[in-house]
Amino acid sequence: MKVLVVGINTRPVANSAKRLGYKVYSVSYYNPVDLQADVKEYFINDMYHGRFSENYDSRKLIECAEKYVDEVDYIFICSGVFEYENSMTPDWDVVGNPPKKIKMLSNKYYVTRKLENLGCPVPETHIIYNPQQLERYLQEYGKVVVKPIYGHGGRGVVTISLNMDDDKYYSLLKNLKYPCLVQEYIPSESFSVAYIGREFITFNKQIVENNSYFGCITP
Repeated sequence: MKVLVVGINTRPVANSAKRLGYKVYSVSYYNPVDLQADVKEYFINDMYHGRFSENYDSRKLIECAEKYVDEVDYIFICSGVFEYENSMTPDWDVVGNPPKKIKMLSNKYYVTRKLENLGCPVPETHIIYNPQQLERYLQEYGKVVVKPIYGHGGRGVVTISLNMDDDKYYSLLKNLKYPCLVQEYIPSESFSVAYIGREFITFNKQIVENNSYFGCITP
């Protein structure tokens, strides 16, 4: 039996599949030295990694994976694929959520409204299309969090407040891409909640600094 694993980092899933006796095809951005796939396709430069935010393109992974889709028995999708507004969503028969659903769930506004409809407490959230709308909500809340509608990993997320100095405020304003989300700022810490289907698995505190998650450190 053959398994195709696609994502930014396929090692955890690929190595598990290998231990179960599958022939493993890996299409990933990174190339960990302990990746145990039989077929490896990756896009990072082994000699110079560079900046992930500048070099990563999920479309390259999808296009590369297409040549293996008909060869394998199972397809597993890891993080970083089908999570952007312009993501292609091929009609792959995958284990778990299909590409179109992954893209749908990567829309933060859609997920926030779903949670709200289920009765979960969420911050006041709005889509804005220009700086004037941002200014209005900033005056209303005093401090706001601005996010891209699609995305993951904290990239593009900024906090803006009324007492911020002008230079920093206008610098952040200049780099915003509209439309985007604005949410009321709620002081708290970062946590991760894991589910498999409807089954709750774990609730973990995260170490986050400058919007980056330190996954190799235990809180």
